[in-house]
Amino acid sequence: MRRISVDKIKSGEKTAGEVYADGTTLLAGAGYKLSGKNLDRIDELGILWVYMDDPRTEGLEPTGTISDDVKRANKAKVQHAFEAIAAEYATDLPISAQQRLESIEEQKGISADIFNELESVAKSTLDNILLGSSRMFVPLPQEEREGYLAHHGLEVLAGCVMMARKLSLDSKEMAAIAIGGMLHNTGMLFLPDEIISGEGELSDDQIKYMQYHPVFGYEYLRKNPRVGILTAHMAYQHHENQDGSGYPRGLCGTNKIPRRKEPISTRPQVHRYAEICAIVDTFVALGSPRPYRQAMPTDRALDVIMRMAGSKLNLEMVKAFLSITPRYPVGSEVMIMNGEFSGYHAIVWEVSQQELNRPLIKILNDPDFSSVEESIFIDLSVQPFIQLQGLI
Repeated sequence: MRRISVDKIKSGEKTAGEVYADGTTLLAGAGYKLSGKNLDRIDELGILWVYMDDPRTEGLEPTGTISDDVKRANKAKVQHAFEAIAAEYATDLPISAQQRLESIEEQKGISADIFNELESVAKSTLDNILLGSSRMFVPLPQEEREGYLAHHGLEVLAGCVMMARKLSLDSKEMAAIAIGGMLHNTGMLFLPDEIISGEGELSDDQIKYMQYHPVFGYEYLRKNPRVGILTAHMAYQHHENQDGSGYPRGLCGTNKIPRRKEPISTRPQVHRYAEICAIVDTFVALGSPRPYRQAMPTDRALDVIMRMAGSKLNLEMVKAFLSITPRYPVGSEVMIMNGEFSGYHAIVWEVSQQELNRPLIKILNDPDFSSVEESIFIDLSVQPFIQLQGLI
């Protein structure tokens, strides 16, 4: 199967997986031939991509860190909870960032019912990840135009858990970081719609308003003692930078992975949970389409993460992140940049933990986009000079 953007699917082509709207409504089963009318409806519902049948990729099953069924069910629950939170604080009148903060401080914070639901989602997602055999972090692209924050929260949860596992955090810490990863952007629910969904660049005033969202999220979450203060600090500190240039408090980091026997600093610093979250949040955001830009392929997103290491992101933690995140995940498509097959398009067939960035690929198209029906596999682990470029 191949993951194909809806705008590239042709009438009469066959699905390879089920197609859902809103994570709950089944639109088409696997093996269904999509008509032009079907495709119009799928596009109308805001679905961005579909798993499609392609004889050249028979037997290939791209999967993310979270299994498809768990991700689909839990995304619907998170979306419902986020909508309830936003509705509770909705207003038809313009409201300043300070007024919004005061309204959050005056309220009781996240309700027991909503938190219970979200805690259940975090636990089931965490269990699903830990039951899997993979030690790699592979987020899936955003499936629908709507529900970005729910999708983003679950993928950041997954990345934070994989980092926690890499850093040998215990089960209690892992549970806290899972909830914090999912809820780190809760403060975005209190922003005006024109800031969240605006298609152009934000004005200076809108940027200042947007930079309140870590404070909004922290104040909203910390009032429920079951959230945990360190979990709430993931919302508060995930936009702080190692060099002190971040917001909202301008905290610094150490660019190190904290060791348990090291003395505790007497000055405020970015907590390690938030440092993990900052890396994963940035990476997942870069790989997601936004109204003002296209999604980046994984290799380019990782290049950005590397450039941010040291100044913005914790250097040692970035090194750990790079050791669990493949540049070319299974099912992603690439262009071969040199050698005998320069200019050919291929699909990533297999990635091993030992050769994380040197996958096994299968050629799909020649440089003129003509299909290559012959099965040609290239194992980059034994051909180290071949270079790839990720495609969207």
